[in-house]
Amino acid sequence: MTDTLIHLSCALGAVDKYLADHESNASDAAQDIISDLLALPRANAVEVVRCRECKHLAIKDMATGYCQHNMTGIVQPWDYCSKGERREDA
Repeated sequence: MTDTLIHLSCALGAVDKYLADHESNASDAAQDIISDLLALPRANAVEVVRCRECKHLAIKDMATGYCQHNMTGIVQPWDYCSKGERREDA
């Protein structure tokens, strides 16, 4: 199994939903799951904004993207940088 980053709040929400759906059959095991999730090591990761989702992306010549935030050169949709800011519609 490969390591995959997940949002802890989503995982805890899934446990809460399970508890709500199985209220009459809830056990200490579910509480143990929550405790175990909270005890897991946190990944040293940050969310990034891809150029395709960034409000600084400008399209030139119907296909070429470039950054309006003083980044130089052509950008690809999957590129990202530390200056990225997500568009509201993305």
